[in-house]
Amino acid sequence: MASHWHGARAAAAGLAVLALSGCTSTLDLEGCRETFATLPVDRAAAREVVPAALQPRIDAQGRAILLMMVQDCAHARLDGILPITPMRMTHLWIEVDGPEEVGRTLPGTSASLPTAYYFALPHQIDDGLAQAALAAVGISIMPVERIVLGPLADGIRQGEVVEDARGTRYAWRETSEAWPEARVLTGRRRFLSEYGTLAPRSSEGVVVCKSGFLGQGQLDVHADVASTPGRLARGAPLSGPVSRVEMSCSARIRVRYFRNATPDAFAPGSALAEPAWR
Repeated sequence: MASHWHGARAAAAGLAVLALSGCTSTLDLEGCRETFATLPVDRAAAREVVPAALQPRIDAQGRAILLMMVQDCAHARLDGILPITPMRMTHLWIEVDGPEEVGRTLPGTSASLPTAYYFALPHQIDDGLAQAALAAVGISIMPVERIVLGPLADGIRQGEVVEDARGTRYAWRETSEAWPEARVLTGRRRFLSEYGTLAPRSSEGVVVCKSGFLGQGQLDVHADVASTPGRLARGAPLSGPVSRVEMSCSARIRVRYFRNATPDAFAPGSALAEPAWR
């Protein structure tokens, strides 16, 4: 009986340490093609998704801002050990308020963009190994059936995400004009997430990218009402500016159990340290 009591105390102590300190992982992405778009979405729908402690950023027309990043990467490495090839992900993040910050400029880039802040919906991933690997370290994922980021042809690129076996999907058409030469910049994004029921947890992450912007244009999305973007649009058109990007990124993500996401995680001095650039 005493041994069981001591075992329970040890398990409780372990959970307490995990809840307080969390576990931190890194994810390096290389050789990525990316569609990077900002889309206005319904303000009330965004408010229902974003925790009360965070404030969605609202544009001049009173709409919330959805960042849609579709990435097709040649190489990825989790925690510096596990290679994942290929790595296809779609990120749907709602922009939130955060402190003004401009981080250091990475070597080989001409300038550093201001840091942007987001509440991140689960990372959509279509590869089984990638799904299992990220889920194993506690990172929030949404397994999807298929992610397609098509080739560029005559300034047009199309793609789609099929979210489930029922065929719930969203698709897009990207029309962009190439610049004479790439603009290579340092990008920096911080995000928070909340997820889980039996073991509720939150995560905070920082992503630092060396991004070659190749051109800009317009993205038009056709989303099923039941899809993730469709639920945020609530029947309104989903269109916005898009950048065509080639990039490499390093991310650090800390997962904490039984903790809510709070804006304190963005505050200088308490924000998660950036990953070491390779």
